[in-house]
Amino acid sequence: MNKSGLIDAISNTTSLTKREAENSVDALGHEVVSEVRAGRRVSLGGFDSFNPTQRGAKEIGQQVDQEGSSKGAGDRCRQAACRKDRQARSGHNRPSSAFR
Repeated sequence: MNKSGLIDAISNTTSLTKREAENSVDALGHEVVSEVRAGRRVSLGGFDSFNPTQRGAKEIGQQVDQEGSSKGAGDRCRQAACRKDRQARSGHNRPSSAFR
């Protein structure tokens, strides 16, 4: 079930309009996120519990070479393209004479 399905279900089982049900779902989500961000555990009986966790920052698209300089994903793609181009010019990866 997604958010709109939950809103429909609440609207159908209560006297709330869809707009009121949507506001209720939004308020619940806001409060859960606020509490978890503050480092507190949220437990909704019979539903679920939400626990704060600590994790390290993500490193996206960065690779450090042996000299210590970082290379982004674009650099790696350009390097791979250059390798393929060099191989094509040098005759590597060409079909053997049996396939010509």
